[in-house]
Order: sequence, then structure tokens, then C-alpha cells
Amino acid sequence: KWFLDFLKNNSAFIHSGYFPIPKRIWISWRDVFQQDNYEVEIFDFMKVCKENSIKTILLLNWWCEWEKSWLLEYISPILDYVNKLYDFWLTSISLTNMLYIPLIKNRFPNIEIYASVNTDLYTIEQCIYLKRLWVDVLTVYRDLNRDLETLKEIKKQTWLKIQLIINEGCMSECPYYRQHSSIQTHCVDNEDNFIWFAWCKKNFLDNLKTIFKLKIIRPEDMHYYSDIVDVYKLSTRGYSLDRIKFYFDVYEKWYYNWNYLNFFDFYQEELMKNTYWYIDNSLLTKYDFFNRIKNCWMDCTKCSLCDVYLQK
Repeated sequence: KWFLDFLKNNSAFIHSGYFPIPKRIWISWRDVFQQDNYEVEIFDFMKVCKENSIKTILLLNWWCEWEKSWLLEYISPILDYVNKLYDFWLTSISLTNMLYIPLIKNRFPNIEIYASVNTDLYTIEQCIYLKRLWVDVLTVYRDLNRDLETLKEIKKQTWLKIQLIINEGCMSECPYYRQHSSIQTHCVDNEDNFIWFAWCKKNFLDNLKTIFKLKIIRPEDMHYYSDIVDVYKLSTRGYSLDRIKFYFDVYEKWYYNWNYLNFFDFYQEELMKNTYWYIDNSLLTKYDFFNRIKNCWMDCTKCSLCDVYLQK
């Protein structure tokens, strides 16, 4: 109920809300978040969205599917369930497997197709291919977040809507990203015990400056994207209402005069256990963080640019 009330009270600032398909229809690692009454909750959520003109996005963006995923008997139950949602208030679907697009578009011609961030859209050419495949919204890969020139060219070449995830804390150019996502897809428990999670945390703790390589978009830097980006996606899954409210507040105001680490969607508690782990966000603004960091060489051994941001 608290989440539905939040949607109603903030509908003016919410473009869309996303949710996974029930696990009895299709398996994905998001099953862990589904309660016994999840299918009832879906329609409660969609009802509030419909009443407040908020779009609804069904997630069909599993990273790794079974060997029969290309067969019609595999996709048919999914399409039948989508039909129930579509008749009610389903406006969009987020996909990783682009083979599903013709089947979905032929049956639901007005549905909006999002290319999931899991499609790894790095290049202009990839985006042009997806335009030809009837994709409507491109969720560009996180590591392009600060590459304004490439984002502008994608917009120019495709004229499609662009969505960016603005606060995800995965390491820049993470060497474990594919393995981590694949194992999550197969519902492996105790992800905090994964060896790469331990390594990622150690990477940050050993050198705090690597934090600046993460492609977080600060509220103060949102204006750089005004003519390029259509939708800003917040990573808030599993967060408390207070945490979600915090994100809405600072990104609505385009201003936050406190700890830069508060923007990240994970590692935050680990990094802030010691009082040393504090990065003054106002200091980043003062020293023109965005323009100084957007062309980062990614080699801290040859550059001291970020040292100014670690002043106490």
C-alpha cells in the first residue's frame, strides 16, 4: 500500500513503473521478490498507474533463457498472459531477446518495446539495427552515460527515445558483469558470497577514486541530458520508501548538497562504515566534476584529477 500511495502522490514526476512477469508463467531471478499474492498486486499496481497516467513496463529481459526459448510453445503462454495485462493497462514491454518482437508487435501493435539495458547497447550501429526491429525505446548501456557525443549521435541516427539508468553502482567496465548477470538469471542464492562481489567491493575500498569512474549521473548534471534523454530510470528495487523518496527529491530538484556516495544503489553501507568515506557533492559541483571527468582516461596511476574531489 505504501508504494501505491507513493505513486499517487508523485505521479506528476513518474513516467513509468516496471514489474516482472509471474514466475508460474516465466522464470527469472526476480522470483525472489514475488509474494504469494503477487498476481493480485500486479493489477493493483496497474490500476493506480492507469488512474494516474503512469506507463507500465513488463520485464521480459532475462539475461539467459532456456534452449527452447525460440519455440512458439515456449512463448505462447507468455503472450496469453500479456494479453490479460494489455487489455487492462499494459503499455510497454522491456526485452532482451529481440526474436520476440515480431510475435509481440503482430499481436499487440500498440505496445511500446523497450530494448533492455541487458542488450548491451554500446554503438550507434546496434541502435540502428534495433530501430529496424521496431524497438521504440533504447536503454543505452551504463558505461555510455557520460558519453554525450555518442548519445547525441544515437538520437540523431535513430530518432528513438533514449532511457538511461542513472544511479546503478556496478563497476565501470566490470570484468565480472556477464557472469554475475547470468548467474543471477538462474536464481542462484546468496549473491553476496559470489567471489566477484567480494572483489568489486575490495576494488572500491582499496582506491576510493575508482568511485568516480562509475557512470552515476548526479542531479546537478541532469541539464546536460535535457535534449538527448527521454526517460531516466532509477535503480531502487528492494529499497525502503524513505530511500525511494530520497532519490525522487534530489533528482526532481537537480540539487544535493551532501555525500556523493548516497546516490549509489549498492556498496553504500560498506563504503560509509568509516567516517572517511565521505565525498562532498557540493565540492564536485564547485570543481566542475562532469566536464572534468567525462573524458576520464580510466588510469588512476597516471592521473591525479580526482584528488581534488577527495579533499576533507
